[in-house]
Amino acid sequence: LARRAREHGLRVSVLSNAYCDIGPELAAYGLADLFDDVVVSALVGLIKPEPAIYRLACSRLGVSPRQALFVDDSRANCDAAAAVGLHALQYVDESTISSAACLLRLPWPERSGG
Repeated sequence: LARRAREHGLRVSVLSNAYCDIGPELAAYGLADLFDDVVVSALVGLIKPEPAIYRLACSRLGVSPRQALFVDDSRANCDAAAAVGLHALQYVDESTISSAACLLRLPWPERSGG
């Protein structure tokens, strides 16, 4: 999804409650180029679900919360992001990514049942 979003000119960020800089790990796995920004709790002194961390992530991307889609596996984090004005989807399985692609108006392959 991140790759497809970038290919279509959308800005993409990671918002992580990691306890250390995850930039080197993203680079080691060849993923760093998928993201315009990486916000790490340990580096910014904020943690999800604090409202300020969602505002910071949007500000660093240069978008308003209403222009942002947040995907997370935690319902509490999604609720907090939505309260700030972001569109939020709780990740439950691969269908969540298809839903995100649809919301972003990105082409996404249909899965055949089967």
